[in-house]
Amino acid sequence: MKGPGVGQAVHLIGPSGATLGARVKDTSRTSFLLRLDEGVAGNPLELLDDKLVSIEFTNRRGVCRILGTAESAGGGSALRVDATGTIELIQRRDYVRVEAFVPVTYHPDGPDGWVATAHTLDVSGGGFRIGAAEGLRLGDMRRFDIELGEGTDDVQAVAAAVREAGEDSFGMQFVEIPERDRQRLVRWVFARERLARQIARHP
Repeated sequence: MKGPGVGQAVHLIGPSGATLGARVKDTSRTSFLLRLDEGVAGNPLELLDDKLVSIEFTNRRGVCRILGTAESAGGGSALRVDATGTIELIQRRDYVRVEAFVPVTYHPDGPDGWVATAHTLDVSGGGFRIGAAEGLRLGDMRRFDIELGEGTDDVQAVAAAVREAGEDSFGMQFVEIPERDRQRLVRWVFARERLARQIARHP
């Protein structure tokens, strides 16, 4: 399994569990040269020097992690992580699901009918669970606009109601979704899941 490539954004997890954003400047078979994101408080390069850290990144398979020893590099402006193990897949892309309450709109009676607005209960790269879904029935296949917020365009996808999940609540499976939107949705899910883990570590 390949590690992160040059230019890829990654997360650096220190011994305390704190998460720092970084970007790969250079890479070899057993080491990664990272530049930490601007705005990181303190001097994490000194704090992490000679410490065991982990690099988390995403690829087509999901969220991966590699352990290594950190060392200041580039005159103190970067951090080199020498891998001490192999790359580990810690979350498969297909199964990552997070609780998320975001608006979705759809046409219960077809594309020329009225517009309904509901909210997701959770979201994954393969679909979502919808609550208070007015006019939706098990087996229905409709086009949905999922509003992710943060100034981004809505994700547009065709999804089918494949299971009942409570009163007017359904498990929806994507039937048709542009690959760029699926990738964007997966990154959004990973970011929310990572934030939830960080909050859990430091409540």
